[in-house]
Amino acid sequence: MSPVVASGSGIAGLAQLSAQQVALVVLFGTLSVGSAVRLAVAALRPSESTAQRLASLRTWWLLALGLGLAVVLGLLGVCLLMAVASAVGFAEYRRLVVRRGAAKAASAVLFATVPVAYAAVYLGFGHVVLPSLPLVCLLLVAAPQIVAGDTADYLRNTAALVFGAVLLIFALAHAALLAAHSGTDAAPLGGVGWFLYLVLLTEANDIAQALVGRRLGRRKITPKVSPNKSLEGLLGGTAATVAAALLLAPLLTTLRDRPVPFPVALPGAVEPWVWPLAAGLLINLTGFLGDLNLSAIKRNLGVKDSSSLLPGMGGALDRLDSLTLTAPCFYYLIALPALWST
Repeated sequence: MSPVVASGSGIAGLAQLSAQQVALVVLFGTLSVGSAVRLAVAALRPSESTAQRLASLRTWWLLALGLGLAVVLGLLGVCLLMAVASAVGFAEYRRLVVRRGAAKAASAVLFATVPVAYAAVYLGFGHVVLPSLPLVCLLLVAAPQIVAGDTADYLRNTAALVFGAVLLIFALAHAALLAAHSGTDAAPLGGVGWFLYLVLLTEANDIAQALVGRRLGRRKITPKVSPNKSLEGLLGGTAATVAAALLLAPLLTTLRDRPVPFPVALPGAVEPWVWPLAAGLLINLTGFLGDLNLSAIKRNLGVKDSSSLLPGMGGALDRLDSLTLTAPCFYYLIALPALWST
């Protein structure tokens, strides 16, 4: 068989893959390339941090397997994956902020909101149930402390626990709500493709900021909150996230098909890329702020990592920090224009 025929057969074979298979090829293909680069760098330039980076690589593969399983299972898989993420993340947060008294018992009650929130999303009631979640969490935290008469650090404990529940249960649940949103049905993978798009862009942003910042970072942005954050890293993350947003949009979403609500008509070649560009910029900025937000919390509490759950990465909070803001912000970017037009 000639090389031309073989090449054509390969392209035709790729075109015959289902949307789900293409998504898995993108996910594990990207991770495979990144793994090869990291292993090559480790072999050529071993350092004291090589073992930690290899441990981080193994963790990435475990996380990717979980994400791939969620893609295969559809909305149910997304809800299960994000429910586990919310529960584990909030468990780490709870250990950091509350250690005694009625507040600790009250914080345990908040775990009951996790299955309720994600079951509501799966059953189609997420848009009704989730808006009430912050108020429900406030009542669940405040009432046991008041009944017990435990007023020592009442304001601090209540505020800290509700803040954590809003970030790690309410906000993260928007990633699953995105997958269940009726406006995402037309995408090749349905809502699951939008979920995968959000996660891949969030992680691409994190990784690019870290890599570029480590190599080229000179101008520190928030030295008192996160000394490693630099302007160069932020710009590198912006470039990588926007590029990924433009590349993956037609594969996983229908962003290019959305009309642009501008009073002035745009050139036909430009208009399809406005929404993917907006998505990339939004996820870049909110991911950066989400990372800094959790860094500020850990610095206030005097800890470097939230736990040692994920070898080479720290804890679940260290992996979920950016997603706590990218998930709700990207969801509302997608959902609100549909509300305005009704």
